[in-house]
Amino acid sequence: SGSYDNEIGGYVLNRESKHWKTIFSAYKESIKEQLSIADVQESDVQYIILKPFKVSRYNITNGSYHVDCQVEVKGYKFATATFNLWDDEADAYKFYSAKDYKVGSPVEFPREMNKPGYTFSSWYLNEDLTGSALNEHTIENNVTFYAKYTPNTYTVNFDSKGGSRVNPQNVKHGAKADKPSVPTRTGYEFQGWYTSEDATASVYDFDTEVTQNITLYAQWTPNTYTVTFKTETGGKIDGNMSD
Repeated sequence: SGSYDNEIGGYVLNRESKHWKTIFSAYKESIKEQLSIADVQESDVQYIILKPFKVSRYNITNGSYHVDCQVEVKGYKFATATFNLWDDEADAYKFYSAKDYKVGSPVEFPREMNKPGYTFSSWYLNEDLTGSALNEHTIENNVTFYAKYTPNTYTVNFDSKGGSRVNPQNVKHGAKADKPSVPTRTGYEFQGWYTSEDATASVYDFDTEVTQNITLYAQWTPNTYTVTFKTETGGKIDGNMSD
């Protein structure tokens, strides 16, 4: 069930032996504490070594010996990868997840890193998000990763409803559209930009954060003119007319 290793100075148990599995089960909690990891599997242990320190003869009849051994468990070196995400409300990075890895192992980065209004970009080793972007990493020591997100860009369209053209604007998520110059339309007075074509629509507030593609609609009031009719006798009749 194993062999003696002079260099190690003990009897190295065969991983498939009954004794190996029995000792692993008995010492599992202690191994977790020694390796400072949340859980431990059989594959996390490199060796289980029995080191004799006392031999006593206990059966006079057949001459067998009882050997007291010190149990030594050698595990692979571990390091922890921690992942932090930006929290808008706290205005700071916050813990997202962590996982222990054997040193020299590739880190598995979290997937499905969705955040409303943003597109995940990459991971960085500092909160300033400077240096190289990381989408793969071989762990050697404890390491912390910080997620970078790029705000989505939306289009704000302006439908001038027969007035002069107003160019669309590209606005990042959470930013505000710029109030454009007042469009012109012959015979009409501009009333403002509205959220829909409906006459009951509300005026758009340009202090509103943009979180999606939107179209704003111009509303116009026709100009009113005075038409004067002169009679043959010199009198006059006034009337109003609008476009």
